Amino acid sequence: WTTNIGGAFRVMKTMLQFGRRDAPSVCMLWTDGRPSRPSSRYDAALGARDLRSSCRVMVVTMRPAVPKSYVAPWVSHPKAQNVMVVRDPRDMTKKVMQVNTFVCGKIQRFLDWTATTTKAAR
Repeated sequence: WTTNIGGAFRVMKTMLQFGRRDAPSVCMLWTDGRPSRPSSRYDAALGARDLRSSCRVMVVTMRPAVPKSYVAPWVSHPKAQNVMVVRDPRDMTKKVMQVNTFVCGKIQRFLDWTATTTKAAR
């Protein structure tokens, strides 16, 4: 078996066309493996770079065999906020909630600020 991370990034990029235009996009890759061949690793890097031009890219690794340093080049900045590790599958729900709270909270504050700024400018 192989882990087609480059393909996953390309599918995410394609799916962005169905997203809301008025909201920032976030793509999150969950993986329990890493590309198995050097060419696959290169493909993943290219796919991630292309995707980062359109949205925030986050990666969640699902086991210690995939170190943060391995996936850090694929994610958006700041790296520390966009690379996460789930060591136990039972912790997946908690991690999803943490990400939703963090990302959605920032988006809501931005939208509130934008609305306030727009009204003040009128």
